[in-house]
Amino acid sequence: MADVKGTTAVIGVFNSKTKTFSNRIGINGGGAMPSGWKLRPGEEFVQAAGHAEEGIINSLGPNEHAVFGAASRNFCIAICSPALNVRGVTLGGARIRGHAAQNSQFTTFWATGA
Repeated sequence: MADVKGTTAVIGVFNSKTKTFSNRIGINGGGAMPSGWKLRPGEEFVQAAGHAEEGIINSLGPNEHAVFGAASRNFCIAICSPALNVRGVTLGGARIRGHAAQNSQFTTFWATGA
């Protein structure tokens, strides 16, 4: 069952083979998309276990690249921050004060290079 108090993440994905962008949306815990949500063209819900960001990142295909994104809560230090950093992005944006020790201060990221 999905973690009802968990994170929602949205990650912009670029497919270098088809030269197209899409937005992937995920929630913590691998639950189904909430029934009240409506997706727009170019959006896809990713149902995957783990953290919201982790599920989206792990679902990327060989030609897909995470190029920007945000989460409703700050990225965890143990799983999501390192996974995003491997993808060649910068974590940044507004800093969250009083964040839990297991989390970074950031909720957004963007691509930094080619």
